[in-house]
Formats: sequence, C-alpha cells, structure tokens
Amino acid sequence: MASQLHKTLLCATLLLLLLLPRALLVKASLGSQGRALLHWKDTLRSPQSLRSWNLNSSPCNWTGVTCNYPVTGKGRSVITEISLPNMGLAGPLDALDFSALGSLLRLNLYYNQLGGTIPPAISALSRLVSLDLTSNQFTSKIPVGMGSMKDIQFLSLSQNQMVGAIPPPLSNLTKLMSLYLDDNNLMGVIPKELREAPRVDVSGSWGRLSRLTDLALYNNQLSGALPVEINNITGLTYLELGNKSFFGYVPPNICKGGALKYLTLYMNFQGPIPLTLKNCTTLKRVRLERNQLTGDVSQYLGEYPYLSYMDLSFNLLSGTLSPDLSKLHNLARLRISNNITGVIPTEFGQLTKLQDLDLSSNYLQGEIPQSFGSLTLLYNLSLGNNQLVGQVPPEFGMLSNLELLDLSSNNLAGRIPDQLGNCMKLRSLKLNNNSFSGTIPLAIGNLAVHQDTFDVSHNSLTGDSIPTQRIGDAAKPESIA
Repeated sequence: MASQLHKTLLCATLLLLLLLPRALLVKASLGSQGRALLHWKDTLRSPQSLRSWNLNSSPCNWTGVTCNYPVTGKGRSVITEISLPNMGLAGPLDALDFSALGSLLRLNLYYNQLGGTIPPAISALSRLVSLDLTSNQFTSKIPVGMGSMKDIQFLSLSQNQMVGAIPPPLSNLTKLMSLYLDDNNLMGVIPKELREAPRVDVSGSWGRLSRLTDLALYNNQLSGALPVEINNITGLTYLELGNKSFFGYVPPNICKGGALKYLTLYMNFQGPIPLTLKNCTTLKRVRLERNQLTGDVSQYLGEYPYLSYMDLSFNLLSGTLSPDLSKLHNLARLRISNNITGVIPTEFGQLTKLQDLDLSSNYLQGEIPQSFGSLTLLYNLSLGNNQLVGQVPPEFGMLSNLELLDLSSNNLAGRIPDQLGNCMKLRSLKLNNNSFSGTIPLAIGNLAVHQDTFDVSHNSLTGDSIPTQRIGDAAKPESIA
C-alpha cells in the first residue's frame, strides 16, 4: 500500500510539474540568467560600465541586456541579447555560465579587452544567430564545438590572437552568412570541408556555406591555394583574403552571382585579373595591390557605377589608362602603380569626387592635364617616378584640400607656379629630380616652414635661398583592414 501511495504521489508530482504555469518556469530562468551575468561581472577587472547590473533591478533593465518573450509568446521575458561593445571590459570569458543563457540570440562583445580562451562551453548557446568578439585579446584556438551552433548567421573573431587551424566542423554552419576570422594567428590550409564543392539536391538548394555573403580571412598565417570553390558561392558580396603564404590565381568566376561589392586579395596572387570582374557592376571597393597580377589593365576594367575605391598598385600590370575610367563618377581613391604607359587622360578631370590619386612608379608620358584643377577634393596627388614633361599646371592652385603632392623624378620643367602657394593645407611637397628653373616663389617658401616634407633638390633652380629637404613624420602605410 505504501509503495502504491508513493507511486501515486510521484505521478501527481510529475503531472503538477507538467501543468505548472510556464510563467513560473521562465521567471526562474530569468533569475538564473541574472545570477550568471553577475558572477561573470565579478571576474572582470573593469566592470564600472556595468554599474546597473545589480540585484536591485531586473536583468532586463541592465546596460546592454535585451529581453523578449519566448518563441511561444507566452510567459515572462527572457534574455535574448547581450550587447556591450567598446565598454572597456577586461578579463576572462570562461566564467560566464553559457548554459544559463540558452535563450540568447545575439552576443556582441566587440572592442573590449577580454582575453584568454574562448570557452568550448560557448557552444551551449544553441539558438545564437550572431556572435561578435571582434578586437579583443583572445589567444585560444577556435572551439571545435562552434560547429554545432547551427543557427548562427554572423560570426566574427577578427582582430584577436587566435591560434591553430580553422576547425572543419565550421562547415556545418549552413546558415552562416558572414564569417570574419581576419587579423589573427591562424595557421594551416582552409579545410576542405569548409570549401567543399557545392552540390545540388532535389530541392535545388546549394550545399555547404551556400548562404555565405561575407568572408574575411586576411592577416593570418594560412597557406595553400585560394580554393576555386569560392566561385560557387553565388551570393558573395564581401571577400577579403590576404596572406604571405597564400598563392594561386584569382578565381575566374569570383563575381558569378553578380552580387560582389567588396573585394580584397592581398599578397602572392598571380595571373590575370578575371575578365568576369569587368561586368561586375556591383563593385564598390576593389583592393588587389601587392600581388603578381598580369595583363593589360585597360582590358579588365569596366563600368562600375558604385565604385569608390580601387587599388591595383604593385603588380605586373601593363597597358594604358583608358579615358573610360572617367565614367567612374563615385571614385574617391584610385591607385595604379605598375608598368602603365601612355598619357594621363584629360578626362580624369571629370572624376570630381577623387580624394586620392596615385599614378606613381609607371612609365606615363605627356603633360599633366590642366583639367586636374577640377579635382578640388584631392588631398593626395602622387605622379612621381614617371616620364611626364611640360610644366606644373597653374590650375593646381585651385586644389585647396591638397595635402600631399609628389611630382618627383619626372622630366618636368619651367618655373614652379606661384599658384601652389594657394594650397594652404599642403604638408608634403616633392618636386625633386626634375628640370625646374628660376627661383622658388615666395608663397611656396613660406609654406615650407609648416611642411613635413619639402624637397626641390636636383633641379636647375636659382636664387640665394633655396629651401632644403625637410622630412618630418612621414605618412605611414595604411592597414589592409
């Protein structure tokens, strides 16, 4: 009898638990979530920005914490997002009880000083759709368990000190749209599982990582050839790859889906620029500098109505500058330092949004177009190390935003125009190794006092006082990021 009574009570208890109002269960869940966050806060060295995290208020009112109702729409709210960017947080992440945060959809901790390991337990965030740990101090390997976070769409571990190889199980993240692993110390090749050739099934859907739109792997120690399977990711809009150890050709159908907007391929890529890029009208930013790309540059460039940035410098490209480049009306930066011949098209004066024009270290001939006077937004004009002739156009005096002017190592002659004295922002002027004659205009001499670099050496200038070269803080090379 006692045994039967015990069984009856046990069944009644189980039934009561099943019928217990969902609100009570969720309330307990919210409390445990709050306690997990407070425990993590206690391990941080700089938690001042989390002063609102205390027992006197609901976690839903804490800084960076967002609550929402469960998917069922019933019961009390639970924590669905933690967003603490640039909060000065320092310390480990492994003290956070991820198992208590199963309702979390987004975790954004970018631009802090969190360090140590990324805990394998982070894979307990099974509903997570966005994880951003950019620009912290993590030094561990990428947890293999991340491959089980099947709902994740955005994953960024960039700008840390992550080591080891890219785990093959990341290929299981079939909903992944953005993957940023750049600026780490990752090694090895891109796993074949991650670049598996797509397959078509009965429903017509693509295979692994078919939803990928953003991929950034540059500034690591990855090696091997660039996978040609990247051709098959038809929705790719953002691709940044660069390593001293990468090699191979640029995938010929890299813009196959017609969606590519941002393309950076840096270091050691060779062969021709794919002809398909000529028809890739969606492009906004193209960086192909410091490779070994070959071919006639005029044959590979097309009409890009949205393009604002193009850098093809330090390759093995040849050919001439096409006047059609003047149709790139949104272009703000153009850099082509290769083996380019011919003249500078006068039509370049129509590129009125240009801020940075670098055509240095080519074999350009002819005169500098007077139409450059229309480029009033220019802050950098580099035409050094060419074979240009004629005089400096007086229209340069209209370039009121000009800060850097390099006309060195050409065959320019005549007097240095007084109008350059109107370029009041000029802080670097290089006119050396030409055939300029006459005296230095007084207005330019006055500017020299405020300049980092003023070099008019190796000319045929006259006068009692010729300013000598002055070198201050030289402009530092830009980051690939």
